[in-house]
Amino acid sequence: MYSLYKNKPIVSLSGNPFAALTTFELLGRPVLAKLSGNKDLQSKQVKGIMEDEFNKPSMRRRFIRAYFDNGKVRFLERKHSSGILASMIGCNCLIDVKKGTQKLSKGDNVNVVLL
Repeated sequence: MYSLYKNKPIVSLSGNPFAALTTFELLGRPVLAKLSGNKDLQSKQVKGIMEDEFNKPSMRRRFIRAYFDNGKVRFLERKHSSGILASMIGCNCLIDVKKGTQKLSKGDNVNVVLL
């Protein structure tokens, strides 16, 4: 969330570890890039090809931690609970899963946010 306090911008993050990381990447990083004028701070998004499956339906937009290398995306850890920050170890991207996606299959093209 973004707000102003005494004319100063504030980016508020969730207390949940993974939600805080994701919110910073999606909202905080662009705010810092804009305020600083440093376009290198902007999130980088690319396309990737799934090497694994994710069989859980996404009733809303979801971000899944993963590893991106040479156009391929794979999971390092099968635990994707938002409270498990340790599952971020070795991850270098978030898979941006659209609302209503039933599952991700091996070979699917996905949108990836590089960390």
